[in-house]
Amino acid sequence: MAEPFVIIAGGGRTGTYLAQLLINQGRRVRLIESRRDVLARIHHELPTEVIYEGMPTDPRVLEAAGIASASAVVAATTEDEDNLVICFIARQD
Repeated sequence: MAEPFVIIAGGGRTGTYLAQLLINQGRRVRLIESRRDVLARIHHELPTEVIYEGMPTDPRVLEAAGIASASAVVAATTEDEDNLVICFIARQD
């Protein structure tokens, strides 16, 4: 069985901080972000293999990140509506 991992949707301050915290604890993380300026920053703060580029509300991006086998999904975007969509999609998988 694959090692459990956490998907974090949103690479703002909260998402990036949580990713760093979990990585420092030895956890596997996959962070999804679409904003170019944020991606430029987090590529300097997180390992590249952790970062998935794309819209966190896009089911195809979530599937590519492995939402069906994630142990947890954190919706940490700047938009409440997007966070609700992400939670709904995670609940369906």
